Amino acid sequence: MSETVLDRLVAALSDALAFNGDAYEAPVALLWPDETGQWRSVIDRVGEHLPLVSLGDFDPTARRGPAYWVRCAVVGTVDVGLPPGTPIVYLPGVTRSALRAVDTCPAEIAPIAELQYRSQWFSHPNNRDWSVRALLSHPNRGLGLRVTDDADTSAALALSLDRLLDERLDRLSKQVLDADYFRDLVNPDPVRCLLGWLDDPHGYRDRLDAAQWTAFVQQCKADYGLDPTLDGEVSAARKLGDRKGGWVHVWKRFAETPERYPGIVDQLRKGRPDELIVERADAWPQDNEMAEDQLRNRLRDFEALTVEGARSEVLRLEVEHADRRRTVWADLDLAPLAFALEQLVLLAELTAQPLASADLAALTIDYAERGWRADDAVLRALAAVRTNVDRATSSAAGSSTTSTRRSIALPPASVSCSTEAGSGSTSSPTMGGSCFRAGWRRWNCRRRRPPSRRAGAPG
Repeated sequence: MSETVLDRLVAALSDALAFNGDAYEAPVALLWPDETGQWRSVIDRVGEHLPLVSLGDFDPTARRGPAYWVRCAVVGTVDVGLPPGTPIVYLPGVTRSALRAVDTCPAEIAPIAELQYRSQWFSHPNNRDWSVRALLSHPNRGLGLRVTDDADTSAALALSLDRLLDERLDRLSKQVLDADYFRDLVNPDPVRCLLGWLDDPHGYRDRLDAAQWTAFVQQCKADYGLDPTLDGEVSAARKLGDRKGGWVHVWKRFAETPERYPGIVDQLRKGRPDELIVERADAWPQDNEMAEDQLRNRLRDFEALTVEGARSEVLRLEVEHADRRRTVWADLDLAPLAFALEQLVLLAELTAQPLASADLAALTIDYAERGWRADDAVLRALAAVRTNVDRATSSAAGSSTTSTRRSIALPPASVSCSTEAGSGSTSSPTMGGSCFRAGWRRWNCRRRRPPSRRAGAPG
């Protein structure tokens, strides 16, 4: 099994206890000063592998206590359940220099000051405390990793230290460890984290621990120019809709599965810029709703159009609204009329093609080959919508009983009637017209109708 950061840290502490037995007595303890408390968050995990006690508030279960207690634990007058081996004394908030100045040593650490004369130190070769970054990067006494030296990296490293302990050294040694790497350890999917917070700001914050929230805020500042604490979710929604810089990838992830983040719809509604015309109209729910209303009104006006006018208008509307079928609002079933329009376009194209003949056999063949698609388009247009208002609108544009469907699908009344009545008219009816459907239905009904009983016919 590959060695981890925790394995190497434990080994470094054990190595620090090495001494020359020919010249010195064995140390009674290993003193580990840590003025800034950088190692505090992982000290319990280190204590699972080594006989370690900590200076601090009394908590025997955590093997932690004040200076007198620590001294008793080291010399063995108090049994604290340490595993075999030389005790390691972790001293958060204490510097090596403060402990060495016995005359001016603070009272809270004075009881353990004399231990320095009988102990080894776990400290940097320059006699300073081991900072986390220094130990990770030191080529000889540390882990020899490449860690960038800047404030953002140091802050991210402090937040991710607990998770870093489980990382394999063979993988870490092949890369440069920077702020982004350490943030990813805490929040491995920053885009998903950002969408999760935007979907439910308060709930998401409550689900994160302090380290995860701090790392999340830092990552948002660095990658997206956003401070979730100060800027808030409305500003974030505006950036999401604008889709500039790193927000392009955030929007892409949202658009892949918008149903996973229902709360973002309301945030986008609040975040829309207060402008009449915006650059990214497909990002804002209000613009989609306005487009649906406009389309609904135009479809209602079809009754006043001629046959050719209705077909031309439906094609023009298709150019205007087709793109909405590829938006998040379509995926969320918030653009039903845009999908109904797609079927009305198909209906207009199909019914614009004239039939070659009004002969019943020809009508039957033509319907079986392509005529059924016109009726199917009507049904699909009705199925695309959900509300009674939109059903009425789609019916007005596609139903055979309305003037709008007739204006698209039916030939002029004189042609239909004369053909159905068998007037001998040579005009070619339009597929999908009443003559076509009536003729096909009459044939179908005759095929199924049982023979009539004539008077005197055998029973």
